[in-house]
Amino acid sequence: MRKILSYTTNPNPFANPPIQLIMAEETTLYNSIPADSQKLESSQDWPDWIRTLEYHATNRGIWNLIDPAAPDAANPHIKPSIPTVHELVSERQEMATTIYNLSTALWEKTPEALRDAANKPNLRTVTAEEVRDEHDRLVATAAARVTATIETTRAYQHIQNWVDRTVDKSFRALAMQHMIQNGGFTIQGFVRFLKERLEPSQTSLASLVRQEYRAVMEQVKSANVSKEQWMKDWEAAYRKAEGLSVTEIEGPLATKDWLRAIQARMAPVWAGSKLAELVEQEVQGLPTKGVTYYARLISALIDEEKFSTGGGKQLGGVFYTERGSPSSGAPEKPNQSSKKDCPCGEKHPWPPANCYTLRLAVTGSVPSHATKRAKQLSSDAREKVKAQFASSKWFKVRKTCQEKWGAAPAAPGKDGSAIVGGKKFESSISYRIKR
Repeated sequence: MRKILSYTTNPNPFANPPIQLIMAEETTLYNSIPADSQKLESSQDWPDWIRTLEYHATNRGIWNLIDPAAPDAANPHIKPSIPTVHELVSERQEMATTIYNLSTALWEKTPEALRDAANKPNLRTVTAEEVRDEHDRLVATAAARVTATIETTRAYQHIQNWVDRTVDKSFRALAMQHMIQNGGFTIQGFVRFLKERLEPSQTSLASLVRQEYRAVMEQVKSANVSKEQWMKDWEAAYRKAEGLSVTEIEGPLATKDWLRAIQARMAPVWAGSKLAELVEQEVQGLPTKGVTYYARLISALIDEEKFSTGGGKQLGGVFYTERGSPSSGAPEKPNQSSKKDCPCGEKHPWPPANCYTLRLAVTGSVPSHATKRAKQLSSDAREKVKAQFASSKWFKVRKTCQEKWGAAPAAPGKDGSAIVGGKKFESSISYRIKR
C-alpha cells in the first residue's frame, strides 16, 4: 500500500519546525481521476472542460478550493507555519517593550507633584516558560488541522494531475508563468487565468451549442446511425443548450422539428402520427408536450425493442429498417441469400408488405414519407404487378398486405385468383387480363 505524509507533534518545543513528518497508511476514500478524452485545446473546449472539472472537484468535496468565481482559497499542500518557543518569546518581548515605552512616555508627561514612584513603569522580561502553554496549543491545533486535511490534500493532487494531463501544453506554460509572477500556485488561480483567456461569451457559447445541436439533428437522417448512440448524442446536445435560450430546443416548433427529424428515417410512422397529434392539439387549443416528452417515449420504445426481442426484430414496425436489417444498430448490408421474391418483380430483403413499389402499384398510393422510395411504374408495368399480386401464389402475402396497409382485401376467384380493382387476375404467367 502506498504511503502518504502525516504530521505529529515533537516533544522538543525548541525544534524548528515543531511538527515533523511521519509515514501513514493511505486510505482509499478518493481514487485518482482516470484519463479521458476531455481536453482543453481551444475556446470551444472550455464549456465541457470546466463542467468536467467541476464534476470531479465536487465529487471530491473540494470545488470551493478550485471554483474560479469563489473567494481566494489556499493551496492545501502548503504546510502550516508554527512559530518556535524562541520566536514566541521574541514576539511577546517586543509587545512588552512597546507597552513599556508608551507607559513611560505617559508617566514622564505627568507633573512631578502627581507622580508616584511606585507606579513607574518597568520593562518586563518574557521567559520561555510563559509562552510554553501557548506554543503547545498552537502545535496541537496545527496537527489536528493537518490530520483533517490529508484526504483534501490528496484529492487536490488528483485534480491537479488531471488538469496537467488535459490542458494544452502552451496554455499550461502561460498559466504557470502567470502563477510564478504572482507569487504562488493554486489550481484556482490557474483556472482563473484560463477562464479569462478561453471562456467564450454567452452569445458565442449559444452559437456554438446551436451548431452542435443542429449537427446532431442532421445525424439522425443518416442511414448508418445507431438509435441508441444518437439518443445519447442528442441528450448531450440538448442539455448543453438548456439555459442558453437556444430556440432550437424550445416551444412547439422545436418539438415539430425533432419529430420531423425522427420521421425522416428512424421511426417514420410513429413520428408522423405524433406530429399529426401535435398539430391536432394546437388546432384545438390544447396544451402540447415538449420535445423531452417525445424523447422519453422513443427511448422507452428503443429499450422495449432491445429487451423484448433481443434487438433482432422490429417492434411492431415502429422503427424503419433499410433492407430489413435489425433496427437496433446501423443497417446491415444485404446479401443474396436474404433476398425474397416479391410480386413487384424484384428480389429484396424486406417482405412484400413493406415494398412501397408493390403498394403503389396495387393501391395507387403510399404514405407521404415513402413517395421517394416507391418506384414509379408505367401503366403496363403496374398491370403486370397487379396481375402477379392477384395470383394464388401470393394468397398469404395478400392477407399480410391487407392487414398492414389497411386496404380492402383482394377477393379470391373460383380458381384461386384474386379480384383486384374490379378485375379478375389469373394465376397464369402470361398476365392475361379477362375484361
